Amino acid sequence: MNKRAEIAAKIKALHDEANPLLDSPTEEGLKRIAEITTEMDACENQLKDLDQADAMKSRIESQKRLLAQPVPGSEVVNPVTEVVDDGMSNGAVKIYKSIPATAVRSRQNVFKDDNGRPDSRKAYAFGTWIMATIGNNARAKAWCQQNGISIRAHSEGNSSAGGFLVPEEFDADIIDLREIYGVFRKYARIRPMKTDTRRIPRRTGGLNAYFEGESQALVESTKSWDAITLIARKLIALTKISSELDEDAAVDIGADLAREIAYTFAKKEDNCGFNGDGTSTYGGIVGVTQALLNLSGTIANIAGLNRATGTGYGTNWNSITLNDFSKTKGLLPAFARTEKTAWFCHQTFYDTVMEPIKLAAGGVTEQMIANGSAQMRMLGYPVVVSQIMPSTSAINQVPVVFGDLSLGVELGDRRQTTLAMSTEAGFATDEIWIRGTERFDVNVHDVGNASATASLRVTGPVVGLVTGAS
Repeated sequence: MNKRAEIAAKIKALHDEANPLLDSPTEEGLKRIAEITTEMDACENQLKDLDQADAMKSRIESQKRLLAQPVPGSEVVNPVTEVVDDGMSNGAVKIYKSIPATAVRSRQNVFKDDNGRPDSRKAYAFGTWIMATIGNNARAKAWCQQNGISIRAHSEGNSSAGGFLVPEEFDADIIDLREIYGVFRKYARIRPMKTDTRRIPRRTGGLNAYFEGESQALVESTKSWDAITLIARKLIALTKISSELDEDAAVDIGADLAREIAYTFAKKEDNCGFNGDGTSTYGGIVGVTQALLNLSGTIANIAGLNRATGTGYGTNWNSITLNDFSKTKGLLPAFARTEKTAWFCHQTFYDTVMEPIKLAAGGVTEQMIANGSAQMRMLGYPVVVSQIMPSTSAINQVPVVFGDLSLGVELGDRRQTTLAMSTEAGFATDEIWIRGTERFDVNVHDVGNASATASLRVTGPVVGLVTGAS
């Protein structure tokens, strides 16, 4: 009989002895029950010691099996070929070697292959890169080296540990996720930035054509320009993972971390792009709605804003009318009515204002009332939901904007995602804190103008509906 069985048998015997003593308690019996309790506690402690010993033994055996495996990359197991576009007619071929079958079978849906299908192998590779960099895992480093995955440390300014640059093949997936989770990056114009500051020429005036009269001198006209400036701003996101960076969990580690960082960055980009007011909360960025409001303290003078006129319009969204949306749409110039033109608002605004207006119109069927609108559209254009737009009504608020963001907004991309780690902050809970950073800027450069003279007002490619002042 093994030790665990002996202890179990003894506990059972003590239980059997104690039961009759409890049924007919006596002074001597109570003394014996106290002794039995002490003996049972000792048995329980012995079992705990055995459990800990077994766990340690299992961990040792696991490490032995790991060390007994061939050097990563020496054997090709379930190889995957990924074509990476190198800008030439022939794609560069990348092969990830020695990927476990468990990783291949995983159903994570963060990383994608060239056909847009979930690519667990890429998730495994990203998770292994994390273990090699922030986890300082020697075997993971060897795997990355043999599979051509770069481990590039990054340091900037006076920072002693700037972190590791995420390889471009993975950073592309994180950027794709930001476009899925966020709205602003998907619809704004993206400008790569090779330096911290980039100036982009902007046409402000064109040539004029004149009829030529007989014996008259030709009239010269000049095309005019100014510049849009993008200044890279550093955005930081923090998350944490277990300190037990297990190779078997590489897929989940990679997928979860990529998803969290992408979602956090996307949310902040949306918030800065739509709601930024120029304060430190938004990195000094002025967003679309604030750029419109900043044109003048008198809303009526702003070319790109239409004031709602329904009863109680200042505090009650439900009083906004279809005519208010029609007038807002009417502000948008013809050049800004493109395939990317859309309404941008919070889901609550669409559900409580826009959809009820559509359902209240004539020709609504019982099926439409039961199922709602088949598509989120308004007056011929799609409605795009961004959950950082206003969700409750307020005075002088722009709850919805309309237009083509790519014509009036530049989003500067300075640097790919960088990851760094700290074990000190999570020492008590045995966790690793991961810091992700990106550098970007948003410049809302064209929202029209403001003038007390109606004939001088010029709207830009983005306009908005504003609530009342009271």
